[in-house]
This record gives sequence, C-alpha cells and structure tokens, in this order.
Amino acid sequence: MNRLKLTRITGILFISLVVLSNIPYILLIQTFGYDDILREPVDYVLTRFHSGGTALIFTWFAFGITALLLTPATILLHKVIASKNTPYLHAATAMGAFSGILQAVGLMRWVFVVPILASIQVNPASSESTRAAVAIAFQVVHQYGGVAIGEYLGQTLLVAWTVGVGVVMLRSPCSNPGLLGGV
Repeated sequence: MNRLKLTRITGILFISLVVLSNIPYILLIQTFGYDDILREPVDYVLTRFHSGGTALIFTWFAFGITALLLTPATILLHKVIASKNTPYLHAATAMGAFSGILQAVGLMRWVFVVPILASIQVNPASSESTRAAVAIAFQVVHQYGGVAIGEYLGQTLLVAWTVGVGVVMLRSPCSNPGLLGGV
C-alpha cells in the first residue's frame, strides 16, 4: 500500500472513530443521563439501568467497541508518521493502543457486570442484605473497572500518546504535504 493510500485510510479511521464514538455517547446522555447519573445513589443507577433494557446494554457495547478503534488507528498512524528519527514513537503507539483497550475494558463493565447487578437489585425477592451487597459490588466494579482502568489508566495513556504523536507529527512527512503527493 502506498503512503498516500495509507494516510487516507488512517484519516478516515480517525474521523470514523470520532463520529462513531459520539453516537453512543450522545445516546447515553439522552437515554441514561450519563455521566450525571454516576453521582446518584447506586439503587437509582441500577434501577434506571435495568429499565433501559437491551437497548441500553447495546448502546454501552457500541461505546466500548468504538473505544477499541483507537488501537488500529494508533498503529496505522504510527506507519504514516514513523521515521528513523522517531525511536520513541513505538512507545507512544503502544500507549495509544493500550489506551483503547483499557477504555473498552472499563466501558464493558456496563455490558457484562452491571446488567446482573441491576437485575438482582430490582428483583422483589432480593433481601436488603443482598441489595446492600449489590451496591458494594457495583461500587467496587465502578471504581476499579471504570475509574482506575478505563478513566485513569486509559485516559493517562491517551494523553501520553497524544503528546508523543504530536511531537513526532511536527517532524513527519505529514507536515510537508508535497512529500505525500499533494494530500
């Protein structure tokens, strides 16, 4: 594949990433009150989640999958901007790729763990002690999967990748469109 085609495919992938990730994000704001809902009591969050049904789970799944698009996008961008003068680009690319994976893992808690907790929480047969245990489990999963893995590690790696790639791009062939055939 020639450099021009690779550059165009990479650009299309990044544009798709932005557009596709905003669709489920906007839907989550409209249908679930995200991310304001995260400041509500656990019982309210789980009851509201349960009432969202399969459509809400699918929206979270789509949001998580779009986070994974960052991984191939970072790898393709690496191929576009790499040169022999950018040895640290490998580290930046790894950070970007892992960022997408970690963010997806954090988001997928809403697909694989929260539905179970929400079902137990809204079940009339669940005892108060069971509901209390569900609330603790939700908080643990939310803090570990969401805050620690998805937000803290995923976003920190995203920032590091952005800075690393930004520095490299200042010296890449992309900064001289004539080298890319007039892109």
